[in-house]
Amino acid sequence: MTWEILCGLITLVTFMLAVGGVLVKLIRTLAMLESAVRELKEFITRQSGKNEYFYKELSRIDKQIAALEEKLRFVRCFDDLSV
Repeated sequence: MTWEILCGLITLVTFMLAVGGVLVKLIRTLAMLESAVRELKEFITRQSGKNEYFYKELSRIDKQIAALEEKLRFVRCFDDLSV
């Protein structure tokens, strides 16, 4: 084996190790990202259910407030007549 062949083999092995290290880090990062996206989708699903519940509650409360305001207008109407 000559020096040129030995240097070429060392260069190829070093290159493979460097590329392999980068690929391992990239694959690990992609796996973590995929896991985070999956958790985010689950959170969004749960949150949309909660949002629907709160929307219904707010609609119910809004109807109650509207009914109380209507009663208040009705009472004020009679108060204005009696004065």
